[in-house]
Amino acid sequence: MTSKINRRGFTLVEMMVAVAVGAICVVVAAKVGVNIVRLNSRAREVNDSLVRTRLITRQLRDDIRMAGYGTTGAIGVDVGNAAWAGLSVVTPVGGFNAIPAIYGFNNPAGPDAIQMVVPDPRSSLPTLAAHNQGGVAVGLPPLACPNNVALIIDHSAPAGGRTQIIQLAGTNSVDALQFNVAVGSEVMCARISTYWVDNAGPTPLLRRSDLNPAAPGALVAGFPATFRVPAVGGGVDVVGPGIVDLQIAYQVTTEAYNMAGVGVAGASFWAFDGRPGDFGASMGTAGAAKARWFEVRNVRANLLARAMNKGPGGTNKQAVAVEDGPVPPGVNLTTSMQWISAGESPINLRYFDMGAPANAPAEPY
Repeated sequence: MTSKINRRGFTLVEMMVAVAVGAICVVVAAKVGVNIVRLNSRAREVNDSLVRTRLITRQLRDDIRMAGYGTTGAIGVDVGNAAWAGLSVVTPVGGFNAIPAIYGFNNPAGPDAIQMVVPDPRSSLPTLAAHNQGGVAVGLPPLACPNNVALIIDHSAPAGGRTQIIQLAGTNSVDALQFNVAVGSEVMCARISTYWVDNAGPTPLLRRSDLNPAAPGALVAGFPATFRVPAVGGGVDVVGPGIVDLQIAYQVTTEAYNMAGVGVAGASFWAFDGRPGDFGASMGTAGAAKARWFEVRNVRANLLARAMNKGPGGTNKQAVAVEDGPVPPGVNLTTSMQWISAGESPINLRYFDMGAPANAPAEPY
C-alpha cells in the first residue's frame, strides 16, 4: 500500500508576499545601519571638536596665566621706540609710560580679541653688570628670543620689582632703560601676542599674531577689530581651525571703578559680561580709559567651535550669544557647534608694589 506525499509548494502570491517582507526588512536594516553610522560619525565629530577646542583653550589659558609675569600689570616701556609707543599709555599715578599686561579688544559686532605680554621664565638669566637709567643696557645675558623681545625685572628696589619690556639687538638693548638695573636682575624672553578669530577664509581659524618690534605693522586696523599679519617679520600662528567666535570678559579691581568714577555697589566686577551693571562701557581703548586695563585680574574666555565637515544639515540652533557679543551667524552643518568656556587668573602678577598705599593703581615702577 502506497502513501500519498503532499508535494504542494508556495503559491505565487505567497512568494511575492515573502519577497516584499524580506525587502522591507532589508530596507529597514539598511536605514538603521546608515543612522548608526551617521550617529557614530556625528559623535566622533563632536568629540573631536571638543578635544580640539579644549587643547586650544589650554594654550590660551597658559598665556593668560603667564601674562605680566613678575609685573604689577603695568609694564614700563621706552616710548622712543615706535613699536611700544602705539601700545602704551601714561599711568594715572607717576606719569610712567607702560603697556598693560592684558589688553582686550571688545567687539560688539563680532568676535573679541585679547593681547597679552607673555614672558618665558624658563629663559631667565641674571644680569652680570649694573645698568643705569636713561641709557641702553650693553652686554646683557645672551638670550635667543623670538622677535628679539625681552623683559627686565629688577628686584633691588625696596618697593618691589620694577619691570620693562625691551627690544634686543644681540646682547644689547635698543630701548633706553626707565630705571636703574642692579646686578642679578632677571632678563627673560617675552612676546606680545594677540589672539583673534579669522573668518575670512572657508574655514574659520583662531590665530595668534606676535608683534615684532623691528617691523610691527598694524595688528589692529580700525574698529571693529580687524587684524592682519605684520608686513615684514612678526609671528603668525594658526592656533586651530573651526573656531567661529571668541568672546572674552575681564574681572577688574575696585581701583578700575575708582578711576572711572563708577560706584562699585551693585555693579558687576566683570567687564563685557552683557548683564545689567556691566562695566564694559567704561573699559576703553584710548586715553585715560586704557589705564584701567592695568587692573585686570581674571579673564573668562569663551570659544565657539564647530565640526569640520560640511553637510546638508539645517541652521545650527546652539550658536547662542555669550558675554555681550552678537549671535554668531548660523552655520550649515550636520554637527552641533559647542561653546567651551574657561577662566584663568594671571597668577604671577605682583598686584601692587609692597610700598604702595592700599588700593593704589598698578604702576610699573
